Amino acid sequence: MRISSPRFGELEVREDDIIRFPSGILGFGHVKHYLLLEHSPGSVFHILQGVDDPAVAFVLIDPRTFRPDYRVAVAPETVTDLELEDGQDATVYAIVTVPAGDPAGMTANLQAPVVLNLHKRLGCQVVLPDGPYGLRHPILAELQAAAAAERQDG
Repeated sequence: MRISSPRFGELEVREDDIIRFPSGILGFGHVKHYLLLEHSPGSVFHILQGVDDPAVAFVLIDPRTFRPDYRVAVAPETVTDLELEDGQDATVYAIVTVPAGDPAGMTANLQAPVVLNLHKRLGCQVVLPDGPYGLRHPILAELQAAAAAERQDG
């Protein structure tokens, strides 16, 4: 199957590449099927591209890239919904917002991460209302600090 994305042009979609989000993503419940794409080789960013509505796409980042202590406690019902088996890890991403004309001001939503079971091709968005994480966590300063710390350690 082919989809035409306004941002990425024509994409060839294999059925086994589609990740199903039975409950959708907050505000985008009409989109139940997505592709996970690399932003560019070696980039820390990924794209979650809507298949049902190709105009819908989210920039994602692994929050541990800039917050190594980031943890998500997934509720038992979410483990069941994602069909995670004992000891199987989920893949966790945060949705990135990039203000128009200000890429340095990009933020990550750490309060509502996207959780994926890539083996079963299932996903959901988890809301952590009482946790220590915010909706608009600055990314760039922490990425730069993490890179500087890595250079010092290496």
